[in-house]
Amino acid sequence: MEIKVTNKYEIVVPEALRDKLKAGQRFKVVVDGYEIKLIPLRPAKELRGIFKGLNGAGYREEAERV
Repeated sequence: MEIKVTNKYEIVVPEALRDKLKAGQRFKVVVDGYEIKLIPLRPAKELRGIFKGLNGAGYREEAERV
């Protein structure tokens, strides 16, 4: 899949990817050598419950806890 940058430095997202995006969605841009990565930013509300059921015992000693 190729994307062309316009003279205004804009890109057109191909239709195959547009179906997976939401209008107004925000991204973090990461430049890694010759790669440019767009990482979707998630609202804090979406992160609720991601650690549900995680047992934190044994990760840190009681004396190290703040």
